[in-house]
Amino acid sequence: MCTIKILIFLLVLAQTRSLNPGVKTRLTEKGLNAVNQVAQSLVARELDKLQLPDQGDDQVSLRNIRKESLTPPQSQMSLSTNGLTWVLRDFSTSIHFDWSYRKKVLFFTIRDSGSATASFSGVSLTITLAVDLDGNQEPLLRSRGCSANIGDFNLKFHGGNAWLYNLIKGLFQNSIKNKIRDKICELVEKFVNENGARELRTMKTSANVGDLFALDFKLTESLVFTPQYIESRHSGEFYSKTGRTTTPLTPAPIPDWPYTDNMLYIWVTDYTAKTAAYVTQSKDFLKYTITKQSLAAKDRNILDTTCSSRDFCAGSILDSLSENYPNTSVAIDIRSAKTPEVAFTTSGLDLKLYGQLTFTAGGQTFLSCLVTLSLSGTAHIEKEILVGNIVDFSLSVSDVTSTLGDAQIDNLNKVLNGVVSTFVQPALNDLANKGVDLPIVKDIRFTNAKLTFYNGYLVVATDVTYTGN
Repeated sequence: MCTIKILIFLLVLAQTRSLNPGVKTRLTEKGLNAVNQVAQSLVARELDKLQLPDQGDDQVSLRNIRKESLTPPQSQMSLSTNGLTWVLRDFSTSIHFDWSYRKKVLFFTIRDSGSATASFSGVSLTITLAVDLDGNQEPLLRSRGCSANIGDFNLKFHGGNAWLYNLIKGLFQNSIKNKIRDKICELVEKFVNENGARELRTMKTSANVGDLFALDFKLTESLVFTPQYIESRHSGEFYSKTGRTTTPLTPAPIPDWPYTDNMLYIWVTDYTAKTAAYVTQSKDFLKYTITKQSLAAKDRNILDTTCSSRDFCAGSILDSLSENYPNTSVAIDIRSAKTPEVAFTTSGLDLKLYGQLTFTAGGQTFLSCLVTLSLSGTAHIEKEILVGNIVDFSLSVSDVTSTLGDAQIDNLNKVLNGVVSTFVQPALNDLANKGVDLPIVKDIRFTNAKLTFYNGYLVVATDVTYTGN
């Protein structure tokens, strides 16, 4: 189950397209070795608690089947261009059971009963796992091949005519051994194929960004297996849940990555951020009106046009405002004038917003302008979530139209800096701090995760632990 989950960690349901990925993940040999250790522990645990039901028909019955001894297998995983090969070896067990049979021959019924011990040693299993695409171009975890071997098998009867059965068991013991060997692969392949399909359905194909938007984690091509790593390549496109349209943007190629120190690497390109800018602009989402009612009670007086000399409000900054529009409040309508520009650089996130601002008082417009707001940000990993933070900003103003006179315009930058620092930056950080899920399954936890920005993309380098049962 652990191996299935790790592979599914690298999978999402998708149509296959020949595109550069917006998001990419890579599990290295170091990561696979950790998976192998977890898998070995899980296999040992599952075998230890395995209960075997009674078997039989009208003639032969096996009851009270129970393990007397068990040596769990050693696990080994390796990668190749054909997929992942999982080898379980040196497994041995001894099983005790009660048996009975009855058979009617002519007018007579022959019957006997007793107990027996079946001992297996030197049992090994080799299975190759890969990803196939079905008729709908959706990936399915499949077994590409299985082989099993039983080094030694011994059957010893007790009770009834046990002396006779032990004497002639050589006539049928190898046949039983071969049937059990073939049954091992049949059961394992069924487990992989059925559980693989079920686990795929639990894997997130997208990550919500607020209530209206999401990130697409569909595959852009089939899973890539090499002798050094397993790699998945995902769309990473930002889209609206209320009506998806294809963006005209395409991801740039992700440069080669020579490092293998960590178990897992995740690349997120600025294509994801650029599609977010494009979609939110095209959906007319980037707009907001600041009024007294939209502010916390303690901040509402700041929009008043009239206040005492001891208080701070819009009227105390712009004298003409209190003279021309007394005893009312200011409303600020903010709309994006064009698609924001966003880029990942070695310094972090660079975001440039272009806003059309309209100031009204008492329902009358007294000032409008264009504002270019440049923001810089960082990001980090918090509990497997990509979290951002705006750390600095600067702004410039152009195309100012005002009824207050030129003398009042000198204070406009002060007003706008106050608006950004008091309202815009905290609002952006509230959104960024909610973070975005990464394409992993629920039982994977990051340890010692490190996030680094590069020109055009960021990389999360981390080790992982498995916390599932």
